[in-house]
Amino acid sequence: MIKCKSSIMCFKAFVLFTLVSCSHNSGVVKLGDNHYKIYKRAATGFAGGSNVVKSEIVFQANDFCGKQQKTARVMNEVLGSPPYVAGNFPKAQIEFTCVNNAPPRDGNLYGKNVYDEIRELKKLFDEGIITEKEFVDKKNILLNQ
Repeated sequence: MIKCKSSIMCFKAFVLFTLVSCSHNSGVVKLGDNHYKIYKRAATGFAGGSNVVKSEIVFQANDFCGKQQKTARVMNEVLGSPPYVAGNFPKAQIEFTCVNNAPPRDGNLYGKNVYDEIRELKKLFDEGIITEKEFVDKKNILLNQ
């Protein structure tokens, strides 16, 4: 058993352990023939919500399929809902398949215009939910689809 020298140090250690240990990303899990899922839970409620977590795992799915010269097609999604307190942190799960045909140049996996998606990312950046590097990286991925 670990003993703390002060109650403040114990509290800080508990909070740090709680924050670090709550994040989880399943990675790509094979469910069947060309049928995969990814689950991710943020470490805190300050991650920007379940839609931000979902966008991260959609990029992860596209990266996975891209290594096979294919594109991810999301078949199902499950998102966590607020309030993000007491262990109910933002989370998302997608099931997807890798397909040969790429989406249209002017659209993404959900049929939105690439530029609308970039505007949504810019809004997240302006609100401080994602960093400038995350915004630029994700924008470049969208533009190079």
